[in-house]
Amino acid sequence: LESIVSTILTKYLGDYVEGLDSKNLELSVSSGDVVLKSLSLKKSALKDLELPIIVKEGSLGQLTMKIPWSNLGSEAAVVRVSEVFLLCEPRERSAGSAREEEERAFSSKQGRLQLAQVLGLDQPEEKEEKKKDDTEENQGWGEQIAMKIVDNMQIFIDKIHIRYEDSQSVPGKPLAFGVTLDHIHVQSTDYQWKPAFLSVGQALMHKLVTLDHFGVYFNTGSSECAQPLKYDNIQDLRTKMEALIRTKDNLPGNHYLIEPISE
Repeated sequence: LESIVSTILTKYLGDYVEGLDSKNLELSVSSGDVVLKSLSLKKSALKDLELPIIVKEGSLGQLTMKIPWSNLGSEAAVVRVSEVFLLCEPRERSAGSAREEEERAFSSKQGRLQLAQVLGLDQPEEKEEKKKDDTEENQGWGEQIAMKIVDNMQIFIDKIHIRYEDSQSVPGKPLAFGVTLDHIHVQSTDYQWKPAFLSVGQALMHKLVTLDHFGVYFNTGSSECAQPLKYDNIQDLRTKMEALIRTKDNLPGNHYLIEPISE
């Protein structure tokens, strides 16, 4: 299980986060705690959306994953993500774009093959029957544990701001489009909507989602919030990006397409 979890984290986080060390990550998963701090996000973090934009700057303040290996039958895994900031700008088309797309597709295929190897999905057909006889019992146990982890996982995401700036398309009329979120929490609950641990195969699952100040803004013209952000370093950018997130105590001057909502 440790190997599978670390490989999945490396595969999917590796598409977005710079400098992940798969060996250190596996050791962290084995100990039950994964803590990643002050990470840079890749310029290609949004490539799967196939939008004509790139990440100019991106940072992840902290990602924490706590896996209670000794109490998986009664204690939930917890994932906490905070301070995800992406500053985007228009993508410039170049002669190398087609080659870059081919390289990204090849890299994605390699990642899927590596994941298949860890999960044992790359075995030849003639070995499948023997493999089934040897591992059927372990697979059944592993699948139940995996289902229990997923069904009971608690997810806490705080402080997200994705901002797109464009001061070139219409000279003299900059624009800034952004999505902000103060926090979203997802927890498994009982039928009375109180946090609870769910058993495998439970007919009905309840998930409580708490959403706080999710908003979408579109700033144009000469307003200060439409101007490209000026910053000296990544920490300065983080401070300015967080200052543009609406909270109960912070009211930035954004023009909202979707007024910040809380549920």
